[in-house]
Amino acid sequence: MKPEIDSLRGTYYIYFNGRYVVLAGPKLCIFHPDGSMVACRKDLRYATRISFLSENRMLLSCKSIIHMIALQNGEDLWTVPLPQKDISTAPFVFTPDESCAYSFVDWDSCLYIIRLDLKQQEIDTYGVAYDSGATWDIICDEEGIPCVLKSGYENIAGKDVHQNGVRIQDYDILYRGSSCYWKSKWQFDGCRFAKHFLGSTDRVVTNDLCIYVPSSGAEINLLEKSPGWQPPENSPTVYWTDTTGRYLCLSYSSGNVVIDIQERRVVAQYPGACVQGCIVGEEYWICEEKKIARKPFPAMKPLPEEKPSLFYAVGAADEYFSKHPELW
Repeated sequence: MKPEIDSLRGTYYIYFNGRYVVLAGPKLCIFHPDGSMVACRKDLRYATRISFLSENRMLLSCKSIIHMIALQNGEDLWTVPLPQKDISTAPFVFTPDESCAYSFVDWDSCLYIIRLDLKQQEIDTYGVAYDSGATWDIICDEEGIPCVLKSGYENIAGKDVHQNGVRIQDYDILYRGSSCYWKSKWQFDGCRFAKHFLGSTDRVVTNDLCIYVPSSGAEINLLEKSPGWQPPENSPTVYWTDTTGRYLCLSYSSGNVVIDIQERRVVAQYPGACVQGCIVGEEYWICEEKKIARKPFPAMKPLPEEKPSLFYAVGAADEYFSKHPELW
């Protein structure tokens, strides 16, 4: 007997492709938007890298094995083992023709790119040893070339700056020594840096919630129409957009926040959701107190005050100490 959504217990990350809702946690569960269950896989515990493709397919990683899954029944279409232990949760991104998928592992000053040939079902990794700075995101450009979003904190002539850039990370280009290594590069003063691609290599979201356009240097303040809104003390742990691309969603330790990109204002807050939730039609599905809750969307509930924490995503420590110099 399939478990009902109200009976699920545990911490679940929630994803939506416009037709199916996927819950990844102690089990992998697939639901229709009305809450009826499609499938439940007890063998796929704490799956990561959840990524959707056309034809209602999903790619994910579990126990260092990549699974291609049919969403209509939850069954494997095929599997392939990773060549090394999987220690990251970065989702896969796809070439425009969906012939290849890419992801990355940023670990111990080395950057490894995972490349999966979806037609041949073959996987390999390649990387850059002693890669400086943090790698925040990955995307395939319009030609299908994988690019990563990089940031490194430097002191130049006594001034603190963040070196940011979009770097081409294609295997052939890397090992040809091409001059097209960097697609774009720029600097921010102080503790600002780029964190997330917004559907293009030429639109990135910064940690202070602006859209930056590398080709022109233009900026859009996503909080322009919410001047009184104060972000939580700690940085977001995850950035993602909904299926329409209109909403930017942020996961803080105190809850989820949703920003309307078109209107440039905060439109929803959901306290208690410390992991990724999801907009599903006129609802927001979240995991709170280890149970699944379906809240109205949009809805504004105050977030509890966060206590400063020393546990941050890689590269965010400098931002924390800039706010709390007494801890140096």
